[in-house]
Amino acid sequence: RRSKISSPLLPASLSHHSVFVVAEILMQKTTKQLAILSKPFTPLKGLTDHSKMTAGMAPKAMYRMMLRQANQMTDYNFRMYSIRRVKAGFRTNQKLQGDEAKAALEEGERQLQVLQRQVILGKLYPSARSVMEMPNPV
Repeated sequence: RRSKISSPLLPASLSHHSVFVVAEILMQKTTKQLAILSKPFTPLKGLTDHSKMTAGMAPKAMYRMMLRQANQMTDYNFRMYSIRRVKAGFRTNQKLQGDEAKAALEEGERQLQVLQRQVILGKLYPSARSVMEMPNPV
């Protein structure tokens, strides 16, 4: 006969075997999530070769990609901050030309990778919904 586990975190009906099964499932899930995080990012497939694009295509594509990533943030405050930050960053750099524009695009690629990692981390560790996201009572 298996003994029951007394823990404030687990229901009293779980046996030792059940705890090991739950732990194994959690470990597999964590291993998969860590594998996702350890993959190298390739955010701009086809966009790193800027010679094939017109001058306005790469910034527009990056802007759309960054806004798409920012909209995927799970936390309301982080999502709104990242959307504001993307818009403000592109607004301040829209007049750049030549080497300054290339440097800004490279920095944008790095920031896009940061956004992608933050989206993954946000999905790994979700938080409660913000009051701003709650439907308004009628």
